[in-house]
Amino acid sequence: VHLLDFPNIVIKGSELSLPFQSFASLEKFGDLILKATQPQMCLFNLYDDWLSSISSYTAFSRLILLFRALHVNPDATKMVLRPTRAVVTKPHHVWPTLTDEEWMRVEIALKDLILNDYAKKNNVNVQSLTQSEIRDIILGAEISPAVNDAASKKEKEELENNPSDVAGGKNNVTAVVTQTSNKHGEQMVITTYSQYEQKTFSSKTDWRIRAISSSNLYLRSAHIYVSSDGVNESGPTYVLAKNVLKKLIAISDLRTQIGAFMYGHSPPDNAHVKEIHALVIPPQIGTHKNVSLPIHSPSPGDNPFLANMECLGWIHTQSAELDALSAEDMRLHCKYQLSPNSIVMTCSFTPGSCTLSAYRLTPQGHEWAKQNM
Repeated sequence: VHLLDFPNIVIKGSELSLPFQSFASLEKFGDLILKATQPQMCLFNLYDDWLSSISSYTAFSRLILLFRALHVNPDATKMVLRPTRAVVTKPHHVWPTLTDEEWMRVEIALKDLILNDYAKKNNVNVQSLTQSEIRDIILGAEISPAVNDAASKKEKEELENNPSDVAGGKNNVTAVVTQTSNKHGEQMVITTYSQYEQKTFSSKTDWRIRAISSSNLYLRSAHIYVSSDGVNESGPTYVLAKNVLKKLIAISDLRTQIGAFMYGHSPPDNAHVKEIHALVIPPQIGTHKNVSLPIHSPSPGDNPFLANMECLGWIHTQSAELDALSAEDMRLHCKYQLSPNSIVMTCSFTPGSCTLSAYRLTPQGHEWAKQNM
């Protein structure tokens, strides 16, 4: 396969054992092979007419379920696909002709068939399997139940000493929190609930869920709260236009922080008020803990849009509200070499709303940040 026109696509090998050879157990292909008298090329669409009513992702998932079930138990799978004689297969189709509701019932039955076969072979309870284990079983990943003789002996002794737990049906789930780091040196905190999950890393930040959640962030701009705890009224008052803040919230992410430099000026009649008229979002590196902006902020003289403005500080989003300015923000604020009166503003995504907080470093805070950079 040549993908020169698509440089972003990479073909890699998979550790999954997808049973594509199971199609040979279908009578349609078996009869075709037995009746063949000469070599010939035959093309079949394994999706039939599924794509007219479902997405390609759902169609591929259904195909994997069918192949895995045929690989596990061909006879039972054929009974599930065609429970009565009323179910027919069109001449140009591979699979029986079913409605979307019937296919949903078939998919559930095939999933139960696969899981019951795995549970019977490995002597485990289907109810004890986690979602990640069920997914890997259907996809064909190698899963071997963890066997620890010492742990099993200890569990037996506990059950013998506490028979009431068994009679009462207690099922205590232990969560294990593991702190590790990726190849970039970033720390990650992972919570697992089973031995299998402790051995196999699975990211909890699903990009689909985050994309849908981020697309609804603009709704939170209708409820904006300003933190007024410990406000020092001796300094200047900063005014941030709501439409500018709404734009920042709409392009943000729930976990990854986004930062911007704030530009504005004082009105002619009041020098103690600073009006923020523009947010400049430079190239940056954001994580769930901090965001790194360029050391030098854009100069107002180099850009006509920033004429007659000054850099008033910087603002960044964060996934949770903090009681005070974080140490990382103090170090970044000192590194950006802004004016002494510049501020750090945080936009925290609280449930259903946004909370704004502003901070200004004292001389002692600047000194501490310089020593701990």
